[in-house]
Formats: sequence, C-alpha cells, structure tokens
Amino acid sequence: MLAGRTILESAVLEFRLFLYLFPTFGFVMEEYKYTVDEKSLTQVFLTRFVWKPIVQCLPAKLKPNTITIFGFFCMILSGISVWLTFYGYDIGFLAAVLFLFAYTACDNVDGMHARATGQSSRLGEFLDHWLDSFSCIVVNMAMAIVLGLHGSILIVYCISIGIAFFCTIWEHHYTGVFHSGRLGTNEGLLTVMGVYLAVFVFQRPSWLQYNGTLNHFVTIAVVFAITVSFYTALACIWRVKKHLGECILLVAAMTTIAAANHYNYIPDIFAATLILACNTMFCGKLIVEHLLEKTSPYRHPVTLIFVVGAIVLMLTGINIDIYMVYTAFSMVAFALVLDGGRGIYYLR
Repeated sequence: MLAGRTILESAVLEFRLFLYLFPTFGFVMEEYKYTVDEKSLTQVFLTRFVWKPIVQCLPAKLKPNTITIFGFFCMILSGISVWLTFYGYDIGFLAAVLFLFAYTACDNVDGMHARATGQSSRLGEFLDHWLDSFSCIVVNMAMAIVLGLHGSILIVYCISIGIAFFCTIWEHHYTGVFHSGRLGTNEGLLTVMGVYLAVFVFQRPSWLQYNGTLNHFVTIAVVFAITVSFYTALACIWRVKKHLGECILLVAAMTTIAAANHYNYIPDIFAATLILACNTMFCGKLIVEHLLEKTSPYRHPVTLIFVVGAIVLMLTGINIDIYMVYTAFSMVAFALVLDGGRGIYYLR
C-alpha cells in the first residue's frame, strides 16, 4: 500500500511537471507576475485608445507568445522593407512604418493579453525581452543607415543605445522592477516611424541626411538621443548602486570594438552592428539568469578573454580584420544560441 502510494505520488508529480514544461495544454502551475514602473509620455494615451481596443478584439485562446513572435517577424520585415528602398523601392518606407507599428502593437499587447487571460509566464517575459534585444539591432541600424550616420557619431549612438537597453534589463534583474522612462521604447519607435514617413513624403530631404556639421538637424536629433540614452543608463545605475562589474565589462567590450573601428580594423557599419549585438549577448545572460534563478559563472571570464585578446591584437599592429570578424561573430552567435536554447528549454 505504501509502495503503491509512492508510485502514485511520483506519477502525479511527473504529470504536474509535464504540464509545467508544456503550457500549450492550457494548464498553469504558477501565477507569474511582471512588475513595471511605467512613466512613458505616450503610454496612457496609447493604452486607452489603441492597445486596449486591440486586446478586446483578440480571442482568449490566442497564446501571448504567438503575439510576441509575430511582432518580432514584423520587426524583421521592417528592416527588409528599408533595405528595399536602396534599390529604388521607396514604397518600402511606408511598408516599414506599417511593420514597425505592428511590432510596437504586439510588444505592448502581448503582456496585456497575457494578464487579461491569465496566461502570464516566465517564458513570455523571456521571449519579450530577449527578442526586443534583437529588434534593437534591426531598428537602430536601419535608422542609422537611412539617416546616413557614419564615423564617431554612429559608434557613440550605438554604444549609448546598447548601454541604456542593457541597464534597464540589468536593473530589472536585481530589483525585480522594470522601469520605463518618459522617453522610452514607444517614443523611440514612433520617432522612427515619423522619420520614415518624412523621408518618403519629402523624397529623402537633405535635412534628414547627416552631413557631419554640428548645426544640422540630424546631428542635433542624434545628440539628443545619445543624451537621453546615457541619462537612462545613469538613472538605472543610480537606483541599483551595486553589481557594476557587469556594466563595466559591457562597456569594455563595446569600447574595444569602437577602438578597432577607430584604427580602421573594422568598418563603421560592422562595428555598430557588433556593438548592439554585444548588448544582446549581455542582456541574454541576465534575462536567463533572472528567470531561471541560475547563474552562468563562466560567461564573463570567457568574454573577458576575448576582449583582452582583441586589445592585444590591436596593440601588436597586426591586420586583424579576419580575426575580429570571425571571432566576434562566433562568440556572439554562440552566446545567443546558448541563451535562447536554455531559456526556451527550461521555461517552455
């Protein structure tokens, strides 16, 4: 009788674990709550007149993660649409606006739909933040290329965006609260949509093409964006006031890439993309650790080895184009696959 009960209890436990690992069956083993401190200037208006009406139209059976993934593909399509404009298809700017709006809507609606239907999950939070870090690369590089950014201002812009994004995830990791400033993701994406519309309507006007002068509209706008981004990062650091080692290592990695670009080892676009990809790699580690409550003790030491190695190669004066390209991309790709695999496997 005792043995039978033990077997039965074991079977029930395994069944509950099965349902936890495969939430598509509709069972929820825990009530997961996601805490946000929302101060966005546009969020109240958009929530009332745009996001809530959309949520009310969604079927209750629709999985929030499906919305998240659909939004991510819309972001990819927006980047492809911008790419087509350089082959004479200016209609791509309008398509990019539509896809960006779809992405923005999905990014806001997925969480609201999850809470409204009781489908909030750790996997949902992982996919939301992790895929957003990829989207950060697409939207900012597309924007930079459209505006014609190059040289130091492009590198500093990407560093500021990357650090600001990382610091919000870093703060959430240690405080459990995701802070959204007055000028946040919504405001940034709406600005990008406005730029694309202006470029389409006014046929690539000169005032939206960076020319390197300090009094140019694009220069002023980008400097403002850089200032806001660094302010966001410093505000996060001020609220946490500890665990600064991870921020320092990210800055070291980004600065190393910037130095390689400065000494003409790697071109502007590649350096800028790699800087934002580093942000994705560092954010992925924090997101996975926060949700799994497990650490990756060897991640930062390995990253530090690559950073120091790159610095040594630059100091030797050796032409490191091939080393930098393959080593950097291999490291980032490996980290992203590792983060994605761990997150999806353990949180599904």
